[in-house]
Amino acid sequence: MDESTRARLVEILEAAPEIYLPAGRLLETLQGQDLAVGLDRAAFLTALRADPLFELLEVGGPDREPGPGEQGPVGAAVEPGVKLAARALTADAVMTALAHNLAQLNEALLRAWESRPAGDEQTEAMLLEVLTRAEELGKEIRGIAEGPRGEPPPPGGQA
Repeated sequence: MDESTRARLVEILEAAPEIYLPAGRLLETLQGQDLAVGLDRAAFLTALRADPLFELLEVGGPDREPGPGEQGPVGAAVEPGVKLAARALTADAVMTALAHNLAQLNEALLRAWESRPAGDEQTEAMLLEVLTRAEELGKEIRGIAEGPRGEPPPPGGQA
């Protein structure tokens, strides 16, 4: 991996609210910016594994290209996740990532609600149920983030 690709990858990972980003998505982003030129997925993963700046979260099984929309158990992606090795995996970082993902979920559900088929009561009922569950999940996550007495966790992200 050349130095400009490596530097841009560090920038992306530092700015991301998520702790781990999918390797394939990172490679696509880099190649869309005319970086990681000539690297296929296997070479990119090999370069990441060899670089002490990065840490991969392996998902088990042989490296392979995931199929369109393919998911592993409980929605886990089939490709490795990448994080900066120096980025601490603190409770605060996890809560920030959860809040970001919950916001994305709510945005997607609201778009689905706005584009629901007119007069389709079954779809409407299903979307209402999912919206309600997402709201409950958000309340649970906020409750965990606030700690047992409704107080935010102490600085440093340790609850």
